[in-house]
Amino acid sequence: MTYQPTASVPLHRPWHNYLKFSTDHKVIGIQYLLMSFCFFLVAGLLAMIIRAELLTPNWTWWTVASTTVYLPSMAPL
Repeated sequence: MTYQPTASVPLHRPWHNYLKFSTDHKVIGIQYLLMSFCFFLVAGLLAMIIRAELLTPNWTWWTVASTTVYLPSMAPL
């Protein structure tokens, strides 16, 4: 009878493997959960900005001038 060594399987994945493109359904699921959490945080931040804007009767934070300054800088994101 011949002896075949068992394949060494890594016990855990390094964290940087989750940042790469993958076809593994477990990695895709983790990426999906992380991105949904990030979008949830961004949406919460934007909601808090809108609520802070609505505290006062006048426009204080978000004006036409700030739109022309901030939106082009966020376009590469």
